[in-house]
Amino acid sequence: MNIELIQLFLEVVELGSFKKVAERHLISQRAISKKIGTLEMDLGVALFKRQANRISLTPAGHFFYTASQEMTNRFSEALREIQTLSGNTQEVLSVGYFSIFESHVMQARFQAFKQAHPAINLIFREESIEHLSQSILNGDLDLAFTIVYGQEPFLPNSQVRSKTVLKREMVLGISKQNPLSQQDSVLPRDLTDTKVLYYSAENSAFLQRSFETRNPELDPHQLQRVTSVEQMELLVALDQAVAFYPADINDPLLNPNRQINFVPVQGNDQTYHLVEFWRAGNQNPALTKYQHLML
Repeated sequence: MNIELIQLFLEVVELGSFKKVAERHLISQRAISKKIGTLEMDLGVALFKRQANRISLTPAGHFFYTASQEMTNRFSEALREIQTLSGNTQEVLSVGYFSIFESHVMQARFQAFKQAHPAINLIFREESIEHLSQSILNGDLDLAFTIVYGQEPFLPNSQVRSKTVLKREMVLGISKQNPLSQQDSVLPRDLTDTKVLYYSAENSAFLQRSFETRNPELDPHQLQRVTSVEQMELLVALDQAVAFYPADINDPLLNPNRQINFVPVQGNDQTYHLVEFWRAGNQNPALTKYQHLML
């Protein structure tokens, strides 16, 4: 499939009209419409409802919009990786992680690794927990980091091996405007009718089940996913919701004015483990060097 047509489709969705995209590219509106028509013919579905002076996404268009964002992100990542690898035969260690929270712990570990092995190229990818597990199993990643909370993401007796890097507790981020933020702890009953957020860039049934399992007193409708940490911080700071955060690895840069307090949750086990995992039998020498250094 033509990546340029997919990128054009994303532009149309984001700008809201063929005309605005045409003006950006200095070509006719008809040419843009024709290109989108070609994409729709390739897919065999209509992506837009075309009305007088107005377009809107069809159900298939909404689905394809989400898929297109992932495809273009993967394409951009692949280009960066190719450029990193181009023209040399150095060893490479490919590393995945779930969120910005893991990345802060990873920084110190990989700074030490780069000092010990400066010739090894490092490639990083951010993926959902489900994708990380699959990428490890099929060899797309050598190593991955994620937070384990409530349920193990790996099948019993799978080929995956894991090691705990950090063990702490989930806490609730609460706006300083909310009286609950001044308490030493909160109980689930304190959160009745309160929207409780958790972060996941992709829709994850596994992660949703994890939060529901650890917090059975909360109505499942209270638990809502947000697709960016920045969005979560904004909603919490403005007291429109509270949110789960991994204690001790939340990002101070995202809360620069300290508008959010972090409060423990009482009544349920809120322990999380930050783990690194890899496929048993992975023979990549760079992975072996990493593991020897981190013993």
